[in-house]
Amino acid sequence: MIILLPVLFQGFAQQAGTNSEKVSLRTNLLYWAVATPNLGVEWQPSDNWGILVNGAYSHWIWNGEDKQHRTWLVQPEVRYYFSSPLWRPGGVWFIGAEFHAGQFNFKFNDTGYQGDALGGGITGGYKLCLSRVFDLDFSLGLGYTSLKYEKYYRSNDVFVLKEGRLKKNVFAPTQLGVSLIFKL
Repeated sequence: MIILLPVLFQGFAQQAGTNSEKVSLRTNLLYWAVATPNLGVEWQPSDNWGILVNGAYSHWIWNGEDKQHRTWLVQPEVRYYFSSPLWRPGGVWFIGAEFHAGQFNFKFNDTGYQGDALGGGITGGYKLCLSRVFDLDFSLGLGYTSLKYEKYYRSNDVFVLKEGRLKKNVFAPTQLGVSLIFKL
């Protein structure tokens, strides 16, 4: 899919004119490693500020032992770049603030977990310029996440509630990314 992006968005970039270098598409390669397709878009209204919206969705079920990996996540972020990263060689450091919201349903053994996640934090990282078209973004986010979930198990093809209305508040990493970026 990443290979087709230049062809799919060539017309859009031509219509955008001089501002086309300020919009980019991105995908987090680490999410793909855990079977979670994802895509994001970044708009830079100025050389030092960027507004991102990342999203991920997976709906995987493995029939053997009834494994599940179902998630969706939306993660808007505002970033400050310490210099202009998009057309100069090398890279640039950044810091930002992010919000995240999503739902999950994981079941890899006898007990499954299903619920909601909501939180936010600060991010930081480095954007490396690979060419005029591609960048590589390394990021880490730390912050707060509120989890509201239920535990369940499966008995004779029926999902049975094991524990409900569970809550957990976590201060921990909120994102980890190695993102491939395509500049429109």
